[in-house]
Amino acid sequence: MSLFLGSSQCFGTTWQEAYYPEDLPRDWRLDYYANDYSVVLLPSGNWLQEGLQNLEWPEGLQLIVEVGLEDMRSEYWSEIQSSLQNQPMIRAVAVSDAAAQQTLEAVGIKAKFWDTLSDDKKLIQLSEELNVIHLKTPEAVDLRWIRQQLEQLDPGSETWLFLDAGPAVLAQVKIMVDLMGI
Repeated sequence: MSLFLGSSQCFGTTWQEAYYPEDLPRDWRLDYYANDYSVVLLPSGNWLQEGLQNLEWPEGLQLIVEVGLEDMRSEYWSEIQSSLQNQPMIRAVAVSDAAAQQTLEAVGIKAKFWDTLSDDKKLIQLSEELNVIHLKTPEAVDLRWIRQQLEQLDPGSETWLFLDAGPAVLAQVKIMVDLMGI
């Protein structure tokens, strides 16, 4: 069992102020982040806003892009769609609506329905090889619960643990996960 830790908010204001050095160029942020974490969950808006589809992706950093109905209705939908195709760093596309899943799959983008609106903590099996634990609040961090979830999974699979929190909380979770040998 491999556990990889990452954030879903690494481009938010909290991260910019507390994690990245002030003088770090914007297009170096992914490389800086990849020194500490190996996975990232990004809403498709961030994917385009940050111009990530055009950057050289740091080796080893993997991505899940989250797409919702609001993305399908936006003026950027065709750009989102084309940027998701043939991107090797994208391991999965998560959708918060079944209609978004059908629309993406109709154009050849494999997507997994992921109800992001419910539950503060959730285990999602994206494929036989890849599972995601998404913790939506720092209060949802429960290492016993995480360990129980991991014990039920195939030992050969990967699990990505995403936390919707600032860098200080994520760093604490990283230390606790390492200490517990998870």
